[in-house]
Order: sequence, then C-alpha cells, then structure tokens
Amino acid sequence: MKEKFNRFLDDVSATDIDAEQNVLCALLIDNMAIEKVINKLQPEDFQKNEHQLIYTTIRNLYQKGLRVDLIPVVGELIRAKKLIDAGGIEYLTVLIEAVPTSSNIEHYAKRVLEKALLRLLLSAMAENVMESVMAGGQRCHSYL
Repeated sequence: MKEKFNRFLDDVSATDIDAEQNVLCALLIDNMAIEKVINKLQPEDFQKNEHQLIYTTIRNLYQKGLRVDLIPVVGELIRAKKLIDAGGIEYLTVLIEAVPTSSNIEHYAKRVLEKALLRLLLSAMAENVMESVMAGGQRCHSYL
C-alpha cells in the first residue's frame, strides 16, 4: 500500500528530489548556508530516506560546532554505519556537484517545505478515505 501511495505522490508532484539535492549540496559546499535553513527544515521534510539521513548528519555536525562538508559528513556516516543507507560515497560525491553555489538555498528549502506540506495533506486525505472505506462508507453518509 505504501509503495502505491509513494508512486501516487510522485505522480502528483508531491516530491522535488532536485530541490532536496540542491539544499543538501548547498549545505555541503557552504558552512554558513545551514544558518539559513536549520530552523526551517526538519529531516522528515525530505522525501528520500537518504536525504533525511544526510540532513540529520549535517545538522548533528553543525550543532556540535564541527565543520560541515563532504569529509566530516562521510566520516560521521561511516562511524554510525549509515554510509550505505545514505546512498554511499558515490551518491554523496554526485550530490556535492548538484549546484555551483549555495546562494539559492532558501528558494530550494522553500520548495522542500512546500512538498513536505503537500505530502502531509495528501496523507491526511488518504487516511480519511481509508477510514471511510473501512467503516463501510458510514462516514461518507454522515457528511451528506
């Protein structure tokens, strides 16, 4: 069921993987960029599990006062035995080349947030539909 729902989310553009990648890239190439989004973005705002893990790692490094770039992020993921779960070194290397500058991070972060909100709304609607179906349509009749 969840797989079908995720395909549905993709079909209605409830994800923006490019925006997610651009945010993460900006964070990896500019230590100051995180200050623009740390209070706005949460790990669960990212659709891809890999992106959630990478963002969590970046936030943790930043909150510890450590440098945030590819080397410490990879090191932390290795230490936590999560590098493969984050897509591996190959993915992180490709990710870091997603954008040449961090100047548009706020724009991309806004897109990530918009898609996260859309997923929440769609999920809530899907739950209501499923509850209605499971109740034999009784809830639907109560609205009519």
